[in-house]
Amino acid sequence: SFPRYECPRQTQGSQVRGLHPPIFLVLLAASLPGQRLPEKQDPTPRIGYIYPAGGKVGSTFEATVGGQFLSKITGARFTDGGITAEVLSNYKPNKRYQDSKAQDNDQISELARMKIRIDPDAVPGERELRLLSTNRISNRLWFFVSELDEFLEKEPNHSREKATAVDHLPAVLGGQIMPGDQDCFRFSLRKGQKIVIQCPARRIMPFLADAVPGWFQSCLALYDASGKEVAFSGGFRFDPDPLILYSVPESGEYVLEVKDSLFRGREDFVYRITVGELPFVTDLFPLGGRQGAKVELSLQGINLPSPKVDFLPDAEIGRNAWFLPSPRRFPGNRLPYSVDGLPEVYSSRSNLASNAAQFLTQPVIVNGRIERDGEFRWFRFVGTNRERIVLEVKARRLGSSLDAVLALLDERGNLIAENDDAPDPAEGFLTHLADPYLSVTLPRAGTYFVKLSDTEGNGGADHAYRLRLGPPQPDFDLRLMPANLTLPVAGSAAVTVTAIRRDGFSGDIRIEATNLPGGFTMSEALIPGNQATTRFTLTAPTNAEKSLFSPGFFGTARLGSNALTRPALPAEELMQAFAYLHLVPTRELLIAAGEEAPFALGLAWSNDVEVLPLELAFNEETFATVKINRLVEVVNPVRLNFIGSPREIKVRTQPPLVIASNQDSCQVPLSLWSKPQETVRYALILTGTTRVGKENYTVTLPAIPVVCIGVRGAEGKPWRKKAP
Repeated sequence: SFPRYECPRQTQGSQVRGLHPPIFLVLLAASLPGQRLPEKQDPTPRIGYIYPAGGKVGSTFEATVGGQFLSKITGARFTDGGITAEVLSNYKPNKRYQDSKAQDNDQISELARMKIRIDPDAVPGERELRLLSTNRISNRLWFFVSELDEFLEKEPNHSREKATAVDHLPAVLGGQIMPGDQDCFRFSLRKGQKIVIQCPARRIMPFLADAVPGWFQSCLALYDASGKEVAFSGGFRFDPDPLILYSVPESGEYVLEVKDSLFRGREDFVYRITVGELPFVTDLFPLGGRQGAKVELSLQGINLPSPKVDFLPDAEIGRNAWFLPSPRRFPGNRLPYSVDGLPEVYSSRSNLASNAAQFLTQPVIVNGRIERDGEFRWFRFVGTNRERIVLEVKARRLGSSLDAVLALLDERGNLIAENDDAPDPAEGFLTHLADPYLSVTLPRAGTYFVKLSDTEGNGGADHAYRLRLGPPQPDFDLRLMPANLTLPVAGSAAVTVTAIRRDGFSGDIRIEATNLPGGFTMSEALIPGNQATTRFTLTAPTNAEKSLFSPGFFGTARLGSNALTRPALPAEELMQAFAYLHLVPTRELLIAAGEEAPFALGLAWSNDVEVLPLELAFNEETFATVKINRLVEVVNPVRLNFIGSPREIKVRTQPPLVIASNQDSCQVPLSLWSKPQETVRYALILTGTTRVGKENYTVTLPAIPVVCIGVRGAEGKPWRKKAP
């Protein structure tokens, strides 16, 4: 339950005449008497690409950033430290004048030049890059640090004859693909070498909102000295990024060609190709293990120190550890390894038919492979009447090529349930969620059979799986958006948390914060068991100074007598190909504080609303009055919006909520479109948006706890509250 809502203490001069004091909510801003006017608001920068998209440890180089609203950026922030950036210049080029093939795109219409310095002791790997302006933070982009020398394309290099020379390997080759473009690189290889050529173009930019299929679909072709194509790749298995594993038959010069498979191109079609005799693991087995247990992994790939290696994962139950194939200077690619807490067994080699089904004692996780085309794997177990069991396969989520299908049958061969693909919103990068999931109540006591196969009848060493059988293990994951926030002085910002419930978990989840600076507060945040999301607000104090900080958030729930605590991972909602949205986690939540808001809002309810949470019933209407205190520069109308209601409940707000330029208040009726079937709790958040300079500026009030109920009163007849 929500506690009684405590209103912010009012400062002298903050009282708005005529509003009901006990539950008057006010956003203190630069509009208070005696305070100076706020500085001109800078638009939030947005980064579309950076080229080059990485660099070598110990190097200093210039990079070009493309995006929007870059004229006021002051620097950049990289996760994990060891990298600094200095802004050299910013401008908006005339692309048509510079390149007749260039395509106009507002998302990358502005450029900035930056000098980037990578420390000699910087840790290699993926980083997150964000641009900074005055109290504003851009979206996240990936930036890569390696220990390899880097060679950038030198135009014109569109043919094998004009290929950019690479004088030694291993190396990283960088460039950009423009419309109809192809880039070529020339290097020498020796007979007997096993060469890895990897192009993580989609890894650099996972999703493009305005392109189909939704990313730069790069492809690679390798030519020998005679001009013959000796290798080609347009992707590796289900990964769109191409990979060539090539055993060199003859020494000589070779040319590598990279292009988009559809001959598209743009400045944000950026690539970083790794070429060399480097370790690369294509498959590992098993795909996971029990927490705290050392396991012997079988590896397949090239240039590996050993085909088997002992591995002790360092991860919590339900999370993935990461395996690197080599501790040498160039460790190679990394693969996910699932960590669980259940007993583990290996699949039998002979369970290829129902009469040879492998007996399982639940709960258990089975590690196995579909080794040949057309193969089925059979298992059996004993269940009780009305017993609830879960069958889940992890394969594609762990890098396996298996597109699994699960079937549950009774001892007579009757099909009880079947599943091919199950959604998993936690997997933001995957576009084909190919792992099946079944949650079934057994109809009777007896022996049951599980049949596992590939939907297309394929098999091989790359078709590994982990099959979980047992009672439900209720749990949840959390995603928090946005991943970057701006908090004005004494102002608030809205945050959304989404719960990804697993195995039927239906408990309440309470959201809490860690590492909030002094004076910063968080509104009540609860995800009720019958809901998937909640919204809350963060509020800065009146003396907030300009600063950047990165707090943490977590969710706590009860499962019987046990407490479950899970981190709320910050995430960005990225669009793919005009239509599809993906929740992609980020490594940190970054908040900029200290900006001064250009106006203040006040909110009061009708006099019969004495305490919060506010109750909204289907058969009644509640009124609120919103009052604005503007600065002289804020002359445009202010559009009001209540956000935070769940999709099942519609908050009716009529007429359109606008405080006109010649008005200082607006009356708002609130009611429910539909009668809720059960009590619903959520946070109602009021925002006001107006045009300030070149940007829409939004002011947010602290969240209001709301309870939606069915019908109030014995007869349940509709009635209206009087307006204040």
